[in-house]
Amino acid sequence: MISFSIRARTAFTYEQLVSLENKFKTTRYLSVCERLNLALSLSLTETQVKIWFQVNFKQFFELILTVKISLSVVWF
Repeated sequence: MISFSIRARTAFTYEQLVSLENKFKTTRYLSVCERLNLALSLSLTETQVKIWFQVNFKQFFELILTVKISLSVVWF
């Protein structure tokens, strides 16, 4: 039988969220070096930063698609 360990969800601090959001506003993709530096400066792991960017990019992209669909319905 395979056993999986489930990790607790990361509770980001206000400062960490502000820094992550500001970085996301300037760039949607982080290089490995940028991700490492950001993780170290925020006392997070690289994986936590990577996953945060993946989730937020997905939400950003879904919002863009929703707006495009809404605009196409209005114009046609």
